[in-house]
Amino acid sequence: MDNENGRKSLNTMMLNRILIIHQLIKSGSYPSRERIRDKIEDVLRVERPSTATFSRDMNTLRDIFKADIAYSKEYGGYYYTDKNFNLPLNNLKGDELFYLTCAKTLLENFAGTPLYKEISAAIAFVVDSSGHVGGDLLSRIAVPPTPQASIDNAVWQLLKGALLSCQIVEFAYVGRWHEEKKRRRVRPYQILLDEGMYYLWGYDELATPAGTRLFCFPRIENLTITADTFELPDDFEFKKHTGGGKMGVWSDTHTLNYRVEFFGVSKNFVKDYVWAEEQVIEDVPEHDSVVITFRSAQWQRVLGWILSQGAGARPLEPQWLVKAWKDEIKKMESRAAGVEG
Repeated sequence: MDNENGRKSLNTMMLNRILIIHQLIKSGSYPSRERIRDKIEDVLRVERPSTATFSRDMNTLRDIFKADIAYSKEYGGYYYTDKNFNLPLNNLKGDELFYLTCAKTLLENFAGTPLYKEISAAIAFVVDSSGHVGGDLLSRIAVPPTPQASIDNAVWQLLKGALLSCQIVEFAYVGRWHEEKKRRRVRPYQILLDEGMYYLWGYDELATPAGTRLFCFPRIENLTITADTFELPDDFEFKKHTGGGKMGVWSDTHTLNYRVEFFGVSKNFVKDYVWAEEQVIEDVPEHDSVVITFRSAQWQRVLGWILSQGAGARPLEPQWLVKAWKDEIKKMESRAAGVEG
């Protein structure tokens, strides 16, 4: 298949077939056309490729990968006239393959989602085509199991296309703070990945007031791409809207100063990470505590972060956060009062 620029489009299945063809020819065994077709059917567990498909793959190997392939009448099969020829991917070094494999491993929180399937297939092809055994690499770095989101592939494909073409999308959505479903008209800026979940970051024209919002993929319904296009603003990236905070998917319109105190085992916990671009961590010996000061536009994540440490953390500033923290504790006390034990 040719793309708009007249170049052949390489899909994963074609690349897998080309890899098998290359490995057979590179082995110096003079594989015949029939032997190659049989091998592809056996290894990939697909229908035996047609003669036309085989010819296209061979032409791709010659045209795109610049392989000088010849046919030996004496041995009844194909060979490389340059015995040193290799696929460009085969020239990757061991450490490069290691880091590439790590990239796939770090995405395992999104296993089963459309993005993971596409990226992992591409990385697997590169690693496999290198001739290195990837099993050891894959087993030495791991991501602990986490909850995984259920992502509709149709939503993924439509939003991916809208991002590439900068087209406005419309959909129905139930927000975090509302139970009723509302119609949204959004200029899609970015797709964000956080803790196993996919989010759409974009400008909602129908919001009150209109502005940038976050949308959780599983709650997007009846998605359509409109014919209307938009231009990306200079500050479209989500990271430019967190006020320097590094606490994941949350953005508010105000950037505030925070001071939070940590006790016990939580003292080491807070020192292990960079939570914000402008953070300052100070030991407070008289309280046997640690105080972190920082700026962020992610108040909801900050509150959840403090609560996650239980008695090991308390907010000091701003005062409205102190009150919100105390209110949550009172609600938990009320819940706990109804539980025996």
